[in-house]
Amino acid sequence: MDLIALRLAATEAYNKQDWKQAIKLCTDIIEQNPKDVHTFSNRGVAYNKLGQFDQAIQDFNQAIDINPEYTHAFFNRGNTYNELGQVDQAIQDLDQTIALNPKYAKAFNSRGSIYANKLKQFDQAIQDFEQVIVFEPENAMAFYNRGIVYTKLKQFYRSIQEFDKAIEFNPEYAMAFYNRGLSYRQLKKEDKAIADFKKAESIDPTIISQEQTKKEEENFEKGFKKIQESNKKVQEFQEVLEELKEDHKKEEDTWFKWSKWAVIITLALIVLMFVLVACDVLESSDTYVIYIFSSIVTFTIIRQYTNAKSMRIEASNRVAMAKMFERVKNENPNYQKEFLPKLADAIVYSTLKEKNNTDGLVEKIIDRIDRIDRIAKLKKS
Repeated sequence: MDLIALRLAATEAYNKQDWKQAIKLCTDIIEQNPKDVHTFSNRGVAYNKLGQFDQAIQDFNQAIDINPEYTHAFFNRGNTYNELGQVDQAIQDLDQTIALNPKYAKAFNSRGSIYANKLKQFDQAIQDFEQVIVFEPENAMAFYNRGIVYTKLKQFYRSIQEFDKAIEFNPEYAMAFYNRGLSYRQLKKEDKAIADFKKAESIDPTIISQEQTKKEEENFEKGFKKIQESNKKVQEFQEVLEELKEDHKKEEDTWFKWSKWAVIITLALIVLMFVLVACDVLESSDTYVIYIFSSIVTFTIIRQYTNAKSMRIEASNRVAMAKMFERVKNENPNYQKEFLPKLADAIVYSTLKEKNNTDGLVEKIIDRIDRIDRIAKLKKS
């Protein structure tokens, strides 16, 4: 087929939305004319319709390389980036499209939709939709999109005015009827809301179920994101606790290493004194004061260790709690009321458990001192 026949066939495939056939025909055209910018862009659109976004972007890139001022390629690439969720690149391409053609209404409309739906920059979105209306005063979609922005801003009287315009220019605009009904419902005008819902359903019998399904999916996605954020905060809090616990364990190990030797030396002195008493080198009365002093020192060291350990644990928990409260202070009230008390209970429990978990060390030392005390008294008598 010659180029003219191929182009006619490609146009027919586009009209029938036979995208695979369109891609095949565009490829044949490009083989005969590798510099055909328009065909690269058209093939990119066909790839986009099939969800093959990487191939689409490659074709738009090729078209722009051939003609850096080809507005359609920038516009189509911007829309494809938007499909991929690459919002910054999409805005850049639509900006470039408008820079090359300041009256490109579709580019303003696409950029306005991104501002409204992805970036939540409603003022910029309204400005872009206004530009569409300037160039195309009867563009029903621009009025509809601006109406949607006003509903998000909870300006329902203004949104109804916008939907009125959209319906005026497109009397079969089912979505405009449906969303106008939602605005009426927000204003407690139930009769008008029901009338619009019925009209929307008469135009498109599936619209009510589709919108309800869409809303449920959005609510589920929002709920799932909240759960993910909450789980992330809990995980971060647990990481803080583990990090503090590890740091304090190192400090405790170092402190206990030296205090252990102090206790051993003290006990060794006590034992030595009793040996000297047993060998009649010293009188028991001479060593009893030293024994009492050593006992007090030993007991004080052990008690100080256990108290210091529990205080450090409690301090780390308080630090972690403070960080957690700081992170969730802007969360919804239900989160604060339900989660934080449980978290506090868990930390108090862990603190008490750690505080009492000394492996019976204090009790063993006290028992040992009592036994030595009894032996000393027996020898003295």
